[in-house]
Amino acid sequence: MQPERAIRPYRLVGLAILAAALGSTCVHAQDRPPARFPNALVDEAKSQKLCESVPDRIHVSTRWGTECIAYFVTKGQEHQRRAVMFIDGDIAVEKFAEPKRMALSFKIFKTRMQKWADRLKVRYVYVSRVGVNGSSGNHAGRRKPNETMVLNTATDILKERLGLDTIVLAGQSGGSTIAASMLSLGRKDVTCAVLGSGAFELVELRHAELARKGFDVSKEELHRTMLDPSANVDAIARDSERRIVILGDSLDIRTPFDQQKRYAEAIAVHGHHVKLIEIDAQGRLDHAATQYVIPSAGACLNGLPDGRLVSANNTMSRAFAAKEVAKSGPLTGSLALINGALRAAQRSDSFSN
Repeated sequence: MQPERAIRPYRLVGLAILAAALGSTCVHAQDRPPARFPNALVDEAKSQKLCESVPDRIHVSTRWGTECIAYFVTKGQEHQRRAVMFIDGDIAVEKFAEPKRMALSFKIFKTRMQKWADRLKVRYVYVSRVGVNGSSGNHAGRRKPNETMVLNTATDILKERLGLDTIVLAGQSGGSTIAASMLSLGRKDVTCAVLGSGAFELVELRHAELARKGFDVSKEELHRTMLDPSANVDAIARDSERRIVILGDSLDIRTPFDQQKRYAEAIAVHGHHVKLIEIDAQGRLDHAATQYVIPSAGACLNGLPDGRLVSANNTMSRAFAAKEVAKSGPLTGSLALINGALRAAQRSDSFSN
């Protein structure tokens, strides 16, 4: 499957300027004690009354136990019986050493999500993963079957609480992996899935990681302890109306684009409607796709056709490419032009019907 490609006219220039700037800069990091994933909200995980005494939390019970899961719902469109359910990516253990910074980052993210909700006239529901952003548990257990089952059950509870009939599943990185696994649980209420920078051959990635660290673990053993989306494509419920959109960057260092491409091809072979779109992901790992996933999921909920969805992501890629250059060095003569292009692209209604 050949991906629809986003256009990156400024990217290489921006990276070259940034590299030159960094070459003359020395950054001294402060020594910090090693961080650990905390066991969050232990009492709330055990008690439904205590958990749900705080708004926007639900108590979730699975065969693995109970958790208190936090969520955030954008304002407006409460009459709609459909919404985007978004699951975010993994959070590095080092970030837990700075809880105030984590909280500020999450606050900014919710503000941006609300802006897209207002623009596209849709509801977004951010479901916090186990151990982060107000949910109980320990994030060290991320990507294991327990977390997927907890979030799958949480989705059912939230549908009932919010009065939803159908959903769009959306995710970034590890959140995309969970969303893909939720598809493989046979959900029939998903009208669209938008998966950004996902790890879909999870066993392969984990096996390679363990091998680098000197551990001798077989792939067969990992398959018994992990939900691998690529190994469970045949369990996705057939639905001729549902679309699966996969967003990825060919330069992604964390989750290889080749895996995302193979996953898309496997989905297509099983008769599902799938669209693979190459984007210009953000960050030094070319991995952050959230700012594409959020509007793409809302647009997919609204029925934006595939061709226009590709075009909208191309527009977004041009905006971020321009931003890279604008931030990376003294381009005096062309800086105003680049910033103008960035503002124009960000104002674009290309994700709207």
